[in-house]
Amino acid sequence: MRLPNANCPRCGGAMSCHSVSYFNTQDVCCDCKTEERQFPNYQKALDAETAQVQAGNLAYQGIGLAEEDRVMMRQLIAVRKGSDDAQAHRR
Repeated sequence: MRLPNANCPRCGGAMSCHSVSYFNTQDVCCDCKTEERQFPNYQKALDAETAQVQAGNLAYQGIGLAEEDRVMMRQLIAVRKGSDDAQAHRR
């Protein structure tokens, strides 16, 4: 069994609860995994993963994170962490 990193590679948070991303092979915290559902290409990533697994490819690497997914990821992490940038975006 693979042991998780001490901190999430996306947000730096604790990895007490973790899962592999639908977009790539990153082991991420549960908050980041849940937030993936809001990424613009989430359905595409989920559909691709499902098709690959159904075809027997259990080593699928994912579709990767597009720039628009990365932008959304940074925004969601900022809001969750209550950063000054997130506060400015809400005004």
